[in-house]
Amino acid sequence: MSHDRPQYSRYRARLGLEGDGADTPFEVLARTGGPRVTDTFHVVDPLKTDEDGKVVSPFCVSGVRYHAGSDVLIERLKPGAPVELRDEPDNPYNPRALLVDVAAGQPLRWVPDWLVEDIHVLRAQDPDLEVVVERCNPDAPAHLQLLCRISAQAG
Repeated sequence: MSHDRPQYSRYRARLGLEGDGADTPFEVLARTGGPRVTDTFHVVDPLKTDEDGKVVSPFCVSGVRYHAGSDVLIERLKPGAPVELRDEPDNPYNPRALLVDVAAGQPLRWVPDWLVEDIHVLRAQDPDLEVVVERCNPDAPAHLQLLCRISAQAG
């Protein structure tokens, strides 16, 4: 989205990029993936480990539009609320898929495919991996409605 559009600051806020506005287009792309129907590429922000060996990374939950009732669940969530990850081995598109649940059996939808393998590795290294709600945007387009954050100790 162009910086000149009136809704740009709201767009940045939905992505958790509030502040002085010094973000670059690459930071926005890394947070959203910049998907377009005609794209043949996908931009991702690689997971980074801090000096203490901790990985902290935000991600937008994928596929919210495909679950009737996700909007109601998202409206009830608060930043900092824990969510659960659940394996979905019967997923026809990715047998390694991970559902993001409010509680057992209440799926919001999926960890994006580009992040799934990294989270499987992190869960093996840190069984206490945490996923929390970073930001809820129920009035946003579906791909921006729920921003979560993973936090784990890397092996």
